Amino acid sequence: MKLLIASSAPTDGGAGISAYARSLAVALADAGHEIHYASPAHSDSSFVDRHRITHVETDPESDPIEGARGLLNYIEKQGIEGCVNNDNPVLQSIAPGLPIPLVVICHMDRRIIASLCSLHSESIDHLVCISNDMQRTMIRRYGFPNTKCVLVHNGTFDPGHSGDFAQKDPAKLHVVVTGGYNSHKGGTRVMDSILAHPDFFENVRSILEKSMK
Repeated sequence: MKLLIASSAPTDGGAGISAYARSLAVALADAGHEIHYASPAHSDSSFVDRHRITHVETDPESDPIEGARGLLNYIEKQGIEGCVNNDNPVLQSIAPGLPIPLVVICHMDRRIIASLCSLHSESIDHLVCISNDMQRTMIRRYGFPNTKCVLVHNGTFDPGHSGDFAQKDPAKLHVVVTGGYNSHKGGTRVMDSILAHPDFFENVRSILEKSMK
């Protein structure tokens, strides 16, 4: 399947949203899909070269009409069958003209990012929210119907326990919280839980990692 993944940051820049978009592109490419990646120009092409991803430049500083027309023509010419947007304003602007499914990932439920997610909401097939609070906000504040606003929790890969619970490990357990230490990212809830249940967490060493800005 030919898929277009779009991001607001170049493949060699950005932070959390860009990392999410790149990881999604790699996972879909590894699953056998043909991936096209729309983003601002990059200085280092190693990411797209390594994963055999086709890059299409979307310049946020260019004429918006010409940029929208160019991306729409590219999608039609390449026979793209589905789009996933990660805060790319050019792709979002052509949502009403897309003849294919459009999935929008909502990475923040406030400020301009949330407003961009809701642009042309009637033309979005699914809005993916990465937390419960975000899903609730997009439904109540921005009016997305429950059937269109789906929840896919964000997180890191964890291979899980080996399954041998009889084996004792003297090492301390580790709780790793990725993302900024704030209420929206959930770090405060982890700390509240540790403080509220000191006996349970007696042998747990918590590591709070702040996300890159």
